[in-house]
Order: sequence, then C-alpha cells, then structure tokens
Amino acid sequence: RIKRKHKEIKQLNDCVETLKSILEKLPQATHTNEIRGYEGAASRLYFGALKYAIQPQWAQFNGRSMNPPLDNVNAVLSFTYTLVNHLIESYIISEGMDTYVGYLHTVEYGRKSLVFDLLEEFRSTLCDTFTVAAFNLGILQPDDFRTIDFSSNDDEYPLDVQSENVEEPISTRKGILLTKDGLKKVIEKFEAKLEEQYYYMPLQKQLTYRKIIAEQVKHCKRILNDEENEYRPFVVK
Repeated sequence: RIKRKHKEIKQLNDCVETLKSILEKLPQATHTNEIRGYEGAASRLYFGALKYAIQPQWAQFNGRSMNPPLDNVNAVLSFTYTLVNHLIESYIISEGMDTYVGYLHTVEYGRKSLVFDLLEEFRSTLCDTFTVAAFNLGILQPDDFRTIDFSSNDDEYPLDVQSENVEEPISTRKGILLTKDGLKKVIEKFEAKLEEQYYYMPLQKQLTYRKIIAEQVKHCKRILNDEENEYRPFVVK
C-alpha cells in the first residue's frame, strides 16, 4: 500500500511538472490550433491524475468519456458540465451575444462554441471539485447509477459514433447515467454549491459562484466590444 502511494505521488508530481511546462509554452503559441493541442495534452494529463482524488473503490474512473459516460464519475462530470453550460448559455443570451460564435472551440453546425469556451474556467474549480466531494463525502452511492444502452439510432440516448477510434464504429454501447434519485441529489447539492461565495478579484469582493459566472460573461462581452484589453479567467486561490 505504501509503495502504491509513493507511485501515485510520483505520477502526480510528474503531471504537475508537465502541466507547468505546457503553461510556459502557451504564450509562444502562434495559432489557435496550437493552443487547442496544448489544451488537449493538458486535459489528458489532468483527467489521468483526477482518479487519485476519488476515494471510494466502487467509484470507477479511467479518464474522460462522454456520449456515453463509461463510468459513474464521468456520469456526474458530464451532468454538472451540462448544468453549468445551461447557466452560461442563459447569461450569454441575456447579454445579447451569439452562443455559437466562440474563440477557442471550433465553430461547427449546432455547437454553441462560446458556451464551451466560457465553461472551461469552471470545469475544475466548480464541477470537478463538486464531483470529487460527492463521492468522497458519501453523497452518492452505487445505487444512484444505472446502466443504459446508447445507440447511434436513439434520440434519447445517442451514441457519438464519431468519437469511436475504429474503422467501423459500433452502433451500440453501454453507458452509465445517474438514476432519478441520483439526479435529485446532485441537483440539490450543486445548487447549494452555486450559492457558495468566493473572492472575485475584479470587483474585490465576495460573490456566489452563480454571480461570478454572470460577471465573467459580462467581462467576455466587454472584451469582444474592445472595452477591455485582456480576458482574465476566474481562478480560485
């Protein structure tokens, strides 16, 4: 057990050092695709290390998966990302901006790229920390999850065949989702999380997560309107 812990600590330290190296390279990036490449590499490292934060042995997590989520941790991650996506989208619309025109995520038919762009700074600080706590504090239990057959021909549980890295993509795959009771637990606790207060540097005062998200959308609008020069993401210290 001690040897395993030492191995985990070494892997985490290596991950941190590699992430620092990626951050140092970012200012030299000359193209958006180069930035996306760094983001992809950092994301794989980050999610590879996140599994060490999950304590219950029954809570499986082998890296990020979606459409469908392949384990219970991914089920919660995907659901909380969706909750924040909807919140960000509502604020973007209220500010009169176009949800489909982003600056980091590529513009594709049906993709609300600006929503995904603004979600990035709240994934780890809000959604991921909530997910880890939901498992480690016993808020969620094994019976809060269900196995579903996802299919490329199913509108309710669609399978993203484009993400299958094979010559002939499969048409069905089993995924994990929260049960009705599990959804209730997550929604209740996540709503409470959104009302927690954190120090918001631009206004130099405490704000709830919900209000911070709204302020970041307004900040983004000012950047796009050339009213401010540099976008400052929200960071928890």
